[in-house]
Amino acid sequence: MYILSYLGVCDLSPVSHIVFVFVASTLQVDYVPYCDELANEIGCKPNFVKLFFSDPGLALQCFFGPCTPSQYRLMGPGAWAGAKKAIEDAPGNVIYATKTRVLPQKENNGPNTAPVVLKLLILLVVVVAILMRFFHET
Repeated sequence: MYILSYLGVCDLSPVSHIVFVFVASTLQVDYVPYCDELANEIGCKPNFVKLFFSDPGLALQCFFGPCTPSQYRLMGPGAWAGAKKAIEDAPGNVIYATKTRVLPQKENNGPNTAPVVLKLLILLVVVVAILMRFFHET
């Protein structure tokens, strides 16, 4: 950030709306607002509207998924071609990192008919409700 300020790319003005909290002589800030403020200063904050129209799946994953540093490499200075793949792989990386042991696979004794029966039962209830509504009105 200081290098970009020195080169004249961005201005290091005082941060106005970031709340700094000192706890036991440790500086703590809220991560996402702090990163957004820095990205605004640098010019690399992702534009979700533009991203939604160019790649809706990636935009939804950026908006509703975990906030990863790769999101700030999608556009602007320092854009990285591999940022999209890094964002898409982030949930899988979390699962892989927390998977400490492999569970043995259960033997498949045959097809499980419970989901099929449940779906047919729901379909039957919906059809009966429609027919009751139709005959009740006439």
